[in-house]
Amino acid sequence: MVPLLKSSKQFRIAYYSQSLNGELPVDSPEDFISLKRICKQKELQKYHLHLVESDQLKENLSKYWNIPKTAILNLSSDHVFLTIRSLFLNWQQCKITIRKKRPRLAFYSPVVPDRSGVAFYSTQTFPALSEYVEIDLYTPTKVTDSLCGIERAFPLSEAPYYSSRYDSILSVVGNSPFHKQIIQYLTKHGSACLAHDARICHIMRDIYGCETFAERTSQLLQRTVTPTEIDEWFLHQEKLPLLYFEDVVPYAQPMFVHSRQLQKQMRERYQLQAKYLPFCVYRDWSEENLTEKAKLTTREALGLPKDALIFISLGMMQADKGVFECLEGLHWLHRQGIDAHLYFIGSENLNQQQENFYRTLKRLKLDKSIHITGKWTTDEVWDQFLVAADFGIQLRKHGFGGVSGCLSDCILAGLPTIANEDLAEAIESPEYVKRVSDQFDGEEIGKAMLAFISDSAQNLPRKSIHRDNYLKKHCFENYALQLVEGLGLASIKAA
Repeated sequence: MVPLLKSSKQFRIAYYSQSLNGELPVDSPEDFISLKRICKQKELQKYHLHLVESDQLKENLSKYWNIPKTAILNLSSDHVFLTIRSLFLNWQQCKITIRKKRPRLAFYSPVVPDRSGVAFYSTQTFPALSEYVEIDLYTPTKVTDSLCGIERAFPLSEAPYYSSRYDSILSVVGNSPFHKQIIQYLTKHGSACLAHDARICHIMRDIYGCETFAERTSQLLQRTVTPTEIDEWFLHQEKLPLLYFEDVVPYAQPMFVHSRQLQKQMRERYQLQAKYLPFCVYRDWSEENLTEKAKLTTREALGLPKDALIFISLGMMQADKGVFECLEGLHWLHRQGIDAHLYFIGSENLNQQQENFYRTLKRLKLDKSIHITGKWTTDEVWDQFLVAADFGIQLRKHGFGGVSGCLSDCILAGLPTIANEDLAEAIESPEYVKRVSDQFDGEEIGKAMLAFISDSAQNLPRKSIHRDNYLKKHCFENYALQLVEGLGLASIKAA
C-alpha cells in the first residue's frame, strides 16, 4: 500500500510505473466526491484505488512519514488519503512526484473577527502574499467565513512542525493573549518569526505567571525585581528595561520586524540581525473620502460642532499613549482663544488612572470639549471620524520603534497629524505628520496644534503627492515580495 497525501488545487500528482508506461496526470480533487470519481476511472481500476478516512490517515502519517500521532490529533476529519494498492506494484516500482506551483507556508496568527491590530493586519496580508505562496492558516481565532488568500484554516496545533508538507512556517508574535500558544510552539520548535509589537511584556507575564515572571526578570537584569516593580513599569512603559524577546530570539529563524528602530534594538540587545519589512497601510479606503464635500457631509452626520476645530486620537485610551498630555495641550490651545474639541475614538483602558483622568478633565474645565466613545468602535464610525476631523494626534511614550495602525490610518486619510518622533519614524511618516519630541508635554502638544492651525493645514487637500508616494511604498504587494524573499522561498507569482 502506498499512501499519497490528499492533493489540493495547487498540486498535480503523477503516477509512474511500467504498466502505465509513462505519466498519467490526475487533476487535483478538492473534496471526497471528486476523489471517488477518480477512483472509478476505468484506466485506474486495476490498481484498486480506494479512500482511507481519518483514522487510517493518522496511521499512515505515523507509519510512512514518521509523524507522531500526538501531533496529528487535531487534523480535521475531511483530510483523506488516496492510496494505490496493486499485486503488481510495490513501493520501489511506483514512483510518485508532486509538483507545486507555489511554496506552501504555515502561517500562525490571530485573524478577524478577533479584535486586535495584529488580527486585522494579518488578514489584510493574505491576498498579496498568496500570489507567491500557498497559505495554510493556524489560528486561535474561530474562523467562520472564508478568508481571501487562505487555502485552509485550522485551529492552533503543532502539526506543521512535524510535517514535511510545508516549505516554511511563520509565527506572528504580538503582545496580546491571542499569541500565547503561538509563542509556546515557536519556543519549542523554532520557526520564522514576525515581531508585530516592539515589546511583549504582557504576554510573557501571562505565559510565566506573575511570580515566575518576576524571577525571570530578576535573572535577566541580575538583580531582584518584584511583581510590584513590574506593575509600575507596565503603567509607565517608557521605563521598561527589557523588551522580553529573550525567550523568542534563539528560536526565530529568521526574525522580521516592522521598524528600523526595532531592528536596531534587536541588534544591540540580542546581537540578532532582524529583517526589516516596511509597515503597510492596511485599511480599506475610498478616495471619495478625501473630498471637502465628504468631510462636510460626514461632520453633519456625526453632529460635530460646526465652527470648532476637531482633533481625533484613535485607539485604546491609555496613559502611555499621551492622553493626559492631550488634555493639557487642548487646555493650552483654549488659552490662546481657539475653540477646539478632542475626540478619543476607541475603548477606554486607563485602569488605575481612570479617576485621575476625569479629575484632570474637570480641573481643566474640558468637560464640553473632550468626547470619548469609550468602547470598541465599528469600522464605519472609525472611518467617519477620519473623514470629518481636521487633525489627528497619535502618541506613544514607550518608544522602542513600535508601529501604530492608528497613525497609519491617519496617513491613509491624508489627515494632518501630530505624532512623537519615535512613532513617526517607525512607520516612515510623510511630511504632513508633524513630529514632537519623545519627551513631549502638554505645552509642546498645544504648540504643535497651534502650528497646524496657523498654517491652515486643515484646509489643505487630503490627496497629495506625499500621500501617493507613501502608499506606493507601504503597500502589501511590496511587503509580500520582501517577506517571501526573506523566508528564502521562490518569489515568482502564480500564473
